[in-house]
Amino acid sequence: MNEIPRRAMLSATAGFAAAGALPSPLRAQVPPKLTIDIVGNTLGIHIPAVYAFREGLAKIDGNPPPDLLRIDKLPVIVQSVVSGAANVGDGDVITALRAAEAGADLRIIGLGFGTTSLVFVANADRVAMLADLAKPDRTIAVNTVGDFTQAMLIGPLLKAGVDPSKVTFIEIGGSGNRVKALLSGKVDAVPIHIDQADEVLAKGHYKILLKPWDVYDTFFGEVIFVTGDFLAKPANRHAAVDLIRAVVLA
Repeated sequence: MNEIPRRAMLSATAGFAAAGALPSPLRAQVPPKLTIDIVGNTLGIHIPAVYAFREGLAKIDGNPPPDLLRIDKLPVIVQSVVSGAANVGDGDVITALRAAEAGADLRIIGLGFGTTSLVFVANADRVAMLADLAKPDRTIAVNTVGDFTQAMLIGPLLKAGVDPSKVTFIEIGGSGNRVKALLSGKVDAVPIHIDQADEVLAKGHYKILLKPWDVYDTFFGEVIFVTGDFLAKPANRHAAVDLIRAVVLA
């Protein structure tokens, strides 16, 4: 599994901090209390960023602890930030980029984590290989069609000669909800986190069908983003710098 070197991330964050450095009088002002939308389930890979949000930020320069709201559907995190309902989103990179491409004033300011722990787990009685996913009676649950939980599968499908348009995808937000759907037999394959996969494999005839790090040299899953309007206020820029510092140091 490839990761962005920690030293490189620290260097990049230091540059971000320098670029956003504020005059000392402004630093004396009360920092804004942030509202941050995060994904619905916290697994091992999420722990550093969630710790940074819950506790790390409050240890830097007098920032108040932010309000965190868990959101199962990844596009809702983007919509919430774009609408101003949340100041910061920690969500899907593809959904954020697509929103920006469509005209949303989104700015990616950091990474929730530098890789992914998602794997595709399948019912081994019904899915032995990638080609089986295209069978008409097979169903694959992703968080949202078009987001990174689906995109991570497209490359391997094409490489295996499978037409992705032949695959039946449905949407189930939250990896915990997808685990339940797989175990109940409602779907045949799901993207879930590796620590969840270990539990699933112990409960029946299931297999890990795909590990993205075996396929992609670099795979970004979740990014931290805000709007340009939010960054227009110096105090908010300062808070954004402190937030990324907290994540990198977590």
